[in-house]
Amino acid sequence: MNKQLIINIVLESVEEINHILEDKIPVQEGEYAYLYDWSHGYLDSFSLVSLLVCIEQAMEDQLNMKLDLVNLNHLADQNNPFRTVESLVNHIIDLSNVNDLKNENKIKT
Repeated sequence: MNKQLIINIVLESVEEINHILEDKIPVQEGEYAYLYDWSHGYLDSFSLVSLLVCIEQAMEDQLNMKLDLVNLNHLADQNNPFRTVESLVNHIIDLSNVNDLKNENKIKT
């Protein structure tokens, strides 16, 4: 999984969501831009869901990859994967690796 490609997808999605936000996420901060955090976050729950849907759609359109970014089974093991762009990108990579393993196991059986 190409990390830079995922970063680009996330940042493009952030730019789209910025159009509905009063306080814009500073896209120029790249991976270090805060998204959803009690002390530094720019997103409320509605805008977080909008961002995640936007990312999921872009991942499917650009990479033919279907992901569920709010899968509760994976969220329980992590500290706020939506805190920054970087933590969200790492979450996406983790989920894509899990999906790859599931697909490999389906092929083997």
